[in-house]
Amino acid sequence: MGCNRKALVALIGSVLMVGSTQVLAGPSASAMANTCAGCHGTNGQSVGPASPNLAGMSEAYFIESMEGFKALPKGATHAEDARPATIMNRIAKGYSDEQIEAMGAYFASLPVYKAKVPHDPAKAKMGAEVYDSGCAKCHD
Repeated sequence: MGCNRKALVALIGSVLMVGSTQVLAGPSASAMANTCAGCHGTNGQSVGPASPNLAGMSEAYFIESMEGFKALPKGATHAEDARPATIMNRIAKGYSDEQIEAMGAYFASLPVYKAKVPHDPAKAKMGAEVYDSGCAKCHD
């Protein structure tokens, strides 16, 4: 019986150690990304025009965006967040830099999602011209 007791104590100890390691490690990037699904769609595939797709977004752009939402310039109040948004300012503040980096890598690893939405080719051409002249240097 002494041998079985030692084995049981060792088993319980190893289960507790594994469990505590998982708690300390925190949620996985995919688990954190699931919290984005309410607005940005499952796996970052948005189904509405108001929220951008996150699937396939570059890691650097995701991180930069989240840092912009999270940051408060020196001396600023909550209303003067670095990147204006309706809710992302509050959400981003809840994540550590490491968590944001992990989510950025996760979304970048997903294939780019192209939503099937109706579009006007003439407006798309005008938008491309605006992008080329004023946006591409930072958002290429």
